[in-house]
Amino acid sequence: DITLPDGLGFEVCRVIRTFSDPYIVVVSGRRDEIDKVLGFEAGADDYLTKPFSARELGARITAMRRRPRASRVSHVRTFGDVAVDTHAREVTRHGDPVELTRIEFDLLDVLTANPRRAMSREELIEQVWGGAWFGDTHVVDVHIANLRKKIGESGRSPQHLRTVRDVGFRFDPS
Repeated sequence: DITLPDGLGFEVCRVIRTFSDPYIVVVSGRRDEIDKVLGFEAGADDYLTKPFSARELGARITAMRRRPRASRVSHVRTFGDVAVDTHAREVTRHGDPVELTRIEFDLLDVLTANPRRAMSREELIEQVWGGAWFGDTHVVDVHIANLRKKIGESGRSPQHLRTVRDVGFRFDPS
């Protein structure tokens, strides 16, 4: 209901939209067109005026649920204590920032985008260096070793960054 004691019903709707995406139905005694428009502009999915029947409200809710919400794709991949924010190009471990080079971040991005998929050194070079690399493919091993240290793993017992013998590497999410 937009007619709250403090008069901030539209504001409640706006605030909810800043952190969540639920279905919102405004049920109000206000019948003016401007109130309905303000309700929709504040983020309401539907506006129902009083008096109303419970059956109509139920039918409106059922109709809304037939139109699924557009999924908000998260750009943060979280694996245990490691989080990779692909848009901000930031990595955190236990909530603390991890400083990575461009190559290290790009390797982690490619591997976390393809969890559990064994990727050859050549594939990783193609995706990270763009195929412009003409040196030894074991340069990937050096960057993976540095990356492991920075996210708190050891080469002998890695939690996420696994070596796939005679192939390359894979990222295990668990």
